[in-house]
Amino acid sequence: MDVDIAKDLAEQMKVKLTLVAVPTAPDRINFLVAGKIDVAISNFTATVERSKTITFTEPYVIDGFGVIFNKTAKIKDWPDLNGKKVAVTTGSTGEILAVAEGAEGDGPPLRPGLAPRSSRSSRGKADAQIEDYTYTVYHAGRDPKKALGFIEKPFDLNPYSFGVRKGDQEWLNFLNFYIYKLHQSGKMKELYKKWFNAEPAKVAPSW
Repeated sequence: MDVDIAKDLAEQMKVKLTLVAVPTAPDRINFLVAGKIDVAISNFTATVERSKTITFTEPYVIDGFGVIFNKTAKIKDWPDLNGKKVAVTTGSTGEILAVAEGAEGDGPPLRPGLAPRSSRSSRGKADAQIEDYTYTVYHAGRDPKKALGFIEKPFDLNPYSFGVRKGDQEWLNFLNFYIYKLHQSGKMKELYKKWFNAEPAKVAPSW
């Protein structure tokens, strides 16, 4: 979906789109700061800590934490993760959640970096993986072996935003207006339904 948004943004600006793959979650920030990319559109959760280094646009999607799991693990809800091998992507907000919950004694066992792709859950490396909710819906729904499921109740909803370098106010203003038009035109709803077969959660303000 983010690639579709990037294509639409380039089309609206009448410029050539260059997509740059980032190896890790923290590289979204590193690449911005280094000037390797001009905008990060990549299921990027806006947080206070990240805002110390880069600037975020207004939210374009509201998402939450989700869990994708091997169906043999018999997981139905978040408490079922206790006693299971749970993977997270190193440097992601999912890792932050797992560490925080685990520190309180109620969270799942944590194995950072074990499964950066959901397919590893089906190969026995982990029982489950904490990821963005939309990620879990997408990959569980497209698993050809139907071996993966996802918890249908997201946890701790958070905003997805575009990331830009600090100090470029004109570019930030343009992107905020683009996001407004993305919602106002119905394009955001169209893309969300295309990829996740669901209605997107409302972002503030309501359009």
